Amino acid sequence: MLTPWQHILHDTSAHWQDGMLSHFSSPAEDARLALDGDSIAPLPGIAVIEATGADVKAFLQGQVSNDISTLAESGSQLAAYCNPKGRMLALFRIMRREDHYFLLLPAELLESTLKRLRMFVMRSKVTFTDVSDRWAVLGCSGSKSLAALAEQGFTLTEADAGSWQADAGAWRLPDEQPRALLVATTERMQQIWSAFSELQAVGEMAWRLLDIRAGLPEIRSGAVESIIPQMANLDLINGISFTKGCYPGQEIIARMHYLGNLKRRMYRLVISTTDTPAPGSDVHTAEGARAGEIVMAAPSLDGTSEALAILQIERAQTAELEVSGHGAAVHRPAYLTDEQAEEKT
Repeated sequence: MLTPWQHILHDTSAHWQDGMLSHFSSPAEDARLALDGDSIAPLPGIAVIEATGADVKAFLQGQVSNDISTLAESGSQLAAYCNPKGRMLALFRIMRREDHYFLLLPAELLESTLKRLRMFVMRSKVTFTDVSDRWAVLGCSGSKSLAALAEQGFTLTEADAGSWQADAGAWRLPDEQPRALLVATTERMQQIWSAFSELQAVGEMAWRLLDIRAGLPEIRSGAVESIIPQMANLDLINGISFTKGCYPGQEIIARMHYLGNLKRRMYRLVISTTDTPAPGSDVHTAEGARAGEIVMAAPSLDGTSEALAILQIERAQTAELEVSGHGAAVHRPAYLTDEQAEEKT
């Protein structure tokens, strides 16, 4: 059976690779188009879980790093799902729709995440349903794409705020560049895709590049159970609440926050190769010392790739780093202040 985007894009120039929508033109051209400003990106690699039931808010509140009780109707937030050691099993973008929730995450983690969530439901009145066969996700970037969303009835002015209609919802992303996520049923997405025909379409890797530029991480299979949320800067992008109650890993995450002993942060790397390193790949100094690990990566411009990487803060000050023998220049996300970037405790 075709997935929603395979059905919608069956007669387009979309290039698929291992089930992922790689690009429309070429990886480099898609990257250029995305960085130039206005583009739309079908995101079949993002799975959609619908969480419902009388106890759904309380259950999620006890499972994830953010404060579900403060999530406004039609709002969205990042939230980490961690093991008892405080290391991320998954990173959700959670959207509320009245009294139930949509959880977005990489499709490759869907099965393992659903299995774990359901394992802890026990007697709670909560149901988690994979609705990825009925709902599709679209990334929108640039002022023209957000204007096109407004014509569909979605006016998005504030980060993490959004609105729902009967068969679609949209949310503004926290980014200096205007960006948004749209979730819609297959039928509605087909209509929206046709209405957006004048906008430039790019693949999932180009959208990932925009996330990298914005410093917005995603946790994929190679990085599962290796990263504490603060290391991925979730405390700086509203992905952690330090005032809510307990959840798996909360004690370790809170201790790191209150004791101020964070030794690693997430930075952007520009790597001198088009070969994108896999999540979990090592980053080294020029002398061969391990400096950190890759979180996510995507092709970029001028024969390079870009990545988000968890680096030892002291090593991040080093002029020369390497990934698989290729030089890597370090850049700070815009939200990372001088003080935060120079922590050495």
